[in-house]
Amino acid sequence: MTFKVYEALFAEGLTHTSIIDIDKWTKRIEYDVKNVDAADKNGLLRVLWDFEILCAKVHSSDIQDWSKAFEHIENAIEIATTLDDRDLQAASFYISAYTRLQQKDQRWQK
Repeated sequence: MTFKVYEALFAEGLTHTSIIDIDKWTKRIEYDVKNVDAADKNGLLRVLWDFEILCAKVHSSDIQDWSKAFEHIENAIEIATTLDDRDLQAASFYISAYTRLQQKDQRWQK
């Protein structure tokens, strides 16, 4: 439920004011992944992947903090690889490429 709220805020361009809270949720889920039963781990990793991608999008699109954006993208790629989910890996690499293009475009605009 919390993710859907933040996702809707991102669609409206309003998540930049909530990035601290989104980062806290991401860290909390990351902590929970380390301490959850094996049976629940994959489901929680999938939720963590969603939050990592959202953080990457906010840090790149709204804040233009490229190092933070790529940190979250690398985390998402690692999660997708751990889950052995080719679709999540492809989506992670797509976000990575798109973010690199955003970064390059911003450099050209200066």
